[in-house]
Amino acid sequence: QTLSATTNANSGIFYVYDRNARVYNFYVRVPFAAADASKFSAGTKLFAPGTQLQGQEVTYAEFSGSNYYVNIFFGTSTRYWRTPSGGFSVPSGTAVQIGEGNTGGGVNLGTQTIPLVTIRLAPSVDSGLPGALGEREIINRMQLILNEIGMIITHDCEVQLLLNADLSSAAYENSNAPSLSELIKHDQGDTALGGAQIFQYRASGGQVDTEGVRGSNTSNQSLGAIIDLGNSILGGDNAFPNGPDTLTVAVKVVDTSAISATSPFQISSRITWSESQA
Repeated sequence: QTLSATTNANSGIFYVYDRNARVYNFYVRVPFAAADASKFSAGTKLFAPGTQLQGQEVTYAEFSGSNYYVNIFFGTSTRYWRTPSGGFSVPSGTAVQIGEGNTGGGVNLGTQTIPLVTIRLAPSVDSGLPGALGEREIINRMQLILNEIGMIITHDCEVQLLLNADLSSAAYENSNAPSLSELIKHDQGDTALGGAQIFQYRASGGQVDTEGVRGSNTSNQSLGAIIDLGNSILGGDNAFPNGPDTLTVAVKVVDTSAISATSPFQISSRITWSESQA
């Protein structure tokens, strides 16, 4: 959904003392009319053209009289008079876009396949350190052996494993040492086109409780007998045959009728593997 709401007063900065951590948590408090409350939920991104509100997430929200305050966390301090950096202001009468960017480039949950995470071998390696082709002396020839995929999901989805898909993002980062692999943690708006679908299964979402709030469900699926990932003969930084095999975990929503601002679609994914390091 494309939603928007207009602030009815200037934003402010306030702090809350965390007795366990012994620090002050600082928030930007953005006021809206109480009638707009149903448009917001924790974790939703907010955008306001011409301001510094550019994708920060709602930490929590609360009613106060006829106002509905959206609170955005931006830092901590050991002293209440030392405001941390990262604060900003939003003037009264500002139109705030809820859930998508200024360009309107949201995700079409009804038709779009949504990539979550992509893994591959690092193109080159040396002394246990991975890197792009040319950064290290040896082309990475080890085998990446898939183990398991896990999901935490609110609505039913078809989960797909795509081999060597055409990805809109190439923001690979190294996996935790001593791994010699790389991954992409996909962001909203990333796409994965083509490729070979080597596995598919349905993951069930959570149940709706007595208050109408949809919870999440956890599902796990073994991948050990599907495929092992390797590298091409010549190597490279791109997808096979100009680089290592890539495997993308992607999902497509089965039924969007139950998704709304008050029942948002939320999903996170993990994938585990083994490496035959020689």
